[in-house]
Amino acid sequence: MPNRAPNVKIVAIDGSLIANRGATGGEALSIDEMSPFIPMAVVAIEDRRFYSHFGVDPIGITRAMMTNITRGSMVQGGSTLTQQLAKNVLLSHARTLERKVQEALMALWLERKYSKDQILAMYLNRVYFGSGAYGVEAASRRYFNKSARDVTLGEAALLAGLLKAPSRLSPARDPEAAEERAQVVLAAMHDQNMIDDSDMATAMAREPTRAPSYWSGAEHYVADMVMGRLGPIVGKITTDIVVHTTIDPGLERDAEDSLQDVLAANGEKDRVEQGALVAVDATGAVRALVGGREYSKASSTALSPPNASRDRLSSHSFMRPHWKSATGRARSAMMRRLPSITGRRKTTKRPIPGR
Repeated sequence: MPNRAPNVKIVAIDGSLIANRGATGGEALSIDEMSPFIPMAVVAIEDRRFYSHFGVDPIGITRAMMTNITRGSMVQGGSTLTQQLAKNVLLSHARTLERKVQEALMALWLERKYSKDQILAMYLNRVYFGSGAYGVEAASRRYFNKSARDVTLGEAALLAGLLKAPSRLSPARDPEAAEERAQVVLAAMHDQNMIDDSDMATAMAREPTRAPSYWSGAEHYVADMVMGRLGPIVGKITTDIVVHTTIDPGLERDAEDSLQDVLAANGEKDRVEQGALVAVDATGAVRALVGGREYSKASSTALSPPNASRDRLSSHSFMRPHWKSATGRARSAMMRRLPSITGRRKTTKRPIPGR
């Protein structure tokens, strides 16, 4: 089995998550680590006989064929979760008879080599959930701003529902369609006695999830800065790693609010549209870093766009002189909010990464 793409978990000084970076955007979790509702929901809607078949499900294939013939169109597939794992990770997506045979043979091999829980975990940690989120942890962070460990029944049903058409059903694109599909998943779970009437009614009553179209929050400036400096330090990343920073989450939030308040109050008068703020303590450790007014519109912020390579840029190049006014006022505003640290915090125009 090919290794899953490595994840970089970036944490604050208190150990709380700042962001995940990498091709998957989230750490790998075992079945025991994630919310139990997630594997339940996925099995209910994608492969109800997962724990009883041997990798290929003749009964499921026959049922799908009969349904498709009755409906006169392709409305159900007969692939098991094991076959989907083989297709998504090990094989091409070509729609040929040869590929389908290879998929079935690979599914049989996977079932002999790994346990059911291992197969399901590999699938959930790799599958695409839409909006750039690969793996259940990345999807949970993307849509609910929480770990997959803490996902509720309704949220798990939404995630499972995305697997049918992740791009089209993404709650960042169509919250109502995502919720409608989630209710289909809840009904399937109820039909299979995974949840009772009360559980289903409570989950179905939840408001549709309205995820932002893009990542937002000043902490992503920190993550981008870390990723820009990580390569020369650790070299090629081949496994999941955790990067500890000196960022203080409370100060980061206050810095973001202060900068936005100052730009809103004085930006037009001072003819300033953007600003940036970096707070360091007496040791030189960065406690807060904000690169602009709004991360989701980062192409016009004071720091370089998130997708731009920062390896070639010096620390000084991240700031520009004409943002000095906004930065200075934001500093003063943040310090007024945080009088207890005025004697040991200062700001600088150099966005030094946490160390």
